[in-house]
Amino acid sequence: VLSGIVPSRPVPSRKLGTSIKFAGAVTKKMAADLNLPLPHDVASSGALQILQYGDDSIDAWFKDGSRVALSGCGTAFTHWRKVPSPTSQLHREFGSYGRAVWDKVHQYTQFSVSEYREKIAALVRFRNSFAERPFLCKSVVAAESIKVTRSPIRYATWPKTHRSAHHGRYLTTSGSGCVQLRSTDGHAVLELAPHRQTFTASYVLPLPTPPLAPPTADSEDDPHRDSATEFHHAWTTELHTLTRVPDAWKHPVDILLEEAGGSGLTATESCDSDKENEPEG
Repeated sequence: VLSGIVPSRPVPSRKLGTSIKFAGAVTKKMAADLNLPLPHDVASSGALQILQYGDDSIDAWFKDGSRVALSGCGTAFTHWRKVPSPTSQLHREFGSYGRAVWDKVHQYTQFSVSEYREKIAALVRFRNSFAERPFLCKSVVAAESIKVTRSPIRYATWPKTHRSAHHGRYLTTSGSGCVQLRSTDGHAVLELAPHRQTFTASYVLPLPTPPLAPPTADSEDDPHRDSATEFHHAWTTELHTLTRVPDAWKHPVDILLEEAGGSGLTATESCDSDKENEPEG
């Protein structure tokens, strides 16, 4: 990262290249020296460098020369791109332009136009992997990630013991050594990495919905009104280290570690943070 691009924020002392380097307060969730390759879905959006700060805001640089800053809450972003700057009417007529200048666009994430949507969707997914509180909106969620139900999903239910997880076939181990545990209701999945240092937690969260129209006399008398209600949810994924396991994930992580031959979380540090709508055992 070139010094001076974000002068009001700390920047790492070396270039990120195609990797992510976390610094400062972000290390509350990741080891201080953790250096990860960009996830495939993020790299495919053209991202070259991503830096996430302690307030969960993001700076990202892309192959097309553009830069995006996503707010800490995820609800808004600023997009910069270089455009040629005509120096005069004469230059415009003869196709001669001056030096490039930055074109700046500020938008709400929910209403991002198609030109920026792929970039913003990738950055929101990346942000949610490490943020204290995930952000979702339908415009940046892939259709295959949406789950429609007749009732709201607020919790995930886990097998009570390692033995019951095996008996119900909720535990699987891949050839690469990843250990996966599914909740009994299918609302969440935890996966322990082969190196046994990190785990991912994927679960469904409710998507914001527009306000409903007030019921009319006819609709209140309709016996099918409640049965027709749909609740939209979307899958989101977090990445955690075993040195700081949030309380909501302690029980399923214990089952994963027992399957992997570990001794549970007695030697790990748990977080006191509790997310609203986060699945609990």
